[in-house]
Amino acid sequence: MESYWWWPFFQQIKQLDAGFIQTLLGAIVGAAAAIYAQKMSIKAAASEKQRATLAEQQSRAFSLLVKIIRIQSNIKPVLDHIDAAVTKQAVEKAELWQTLLPILNIGDPVHINETEKHTLFELHNDEAFASVVDLDAIHNSLMEILREYRDMRNALMQSMKPSGFLGGAASGEFTRQEWLKIAPRVFEVNSIAEALRDRAKQDFTSASRALELVAPLMREKLGMKIKVMPIKDGADNKR
Repeated sequence: MESYWWWPFFQQIKQLDAGFIQTLLGAIVGAAAAIYAQKMSIKAAASEKQRATLAEQQSRAFSLLVKIIRIQSNIKPVLDHIDAAVTKQAVEKAELWQTLLPILNIGDPVHINETEKHTLFELHNDEAFASVVDLDAIHNSLMEILREYRDMRNALMQSMKPSGFLGGAASGEFTRQEWLKIAPRVFEVNSIAEALRDRAKQDFTSASRALELVAPLMREKLGMKIKVMPIKDGADNKR
């Protein structure tokens, strides 16, 4: 008969008490059950951690999305206001500063924090991240230029004391000396008005592009059920 290495152990087990064998088997089964329960507990804990992490990511992503929408919404009326002034400028053959009235309700600064930016960075879309990384600074700069234009134009109007208005444009008569005195300030104010025209369109395009990239990415990567309707500028609405 061929000898097996496990045969002596089997002979010894046969001599053991049946109660002891049952106890031993029970211990083995109990240990296996405990190990299985521990593994399931670890798996459940990991799953719960993943759900908590996803919920936190979604919260930060939603906060970021609201800020992008706010930036776009702040710039849109500025763009419309400037477009209307440009149209009136062409009709009245005036300089832009004469038809571009100051905006009274200028948007407050918007700040996208580093945590929100990092959340977007973790979604691994370079184009979307690049569209947002400086978007708040761009918006805040535009709002600051609008405040500067408002203050400078108001100060200029007070110093000029125009005799009347032709349509929406200020009009008046000045001596040569009076004109030479205010001409540099007129040039400066009009230069800001012209810069605002280009900045508003460019910044609105940037905000719209960021929204077009970020919203679908959040739906795809974070499972967020969001739907954002794009806001078109005046030129697009006329098409």
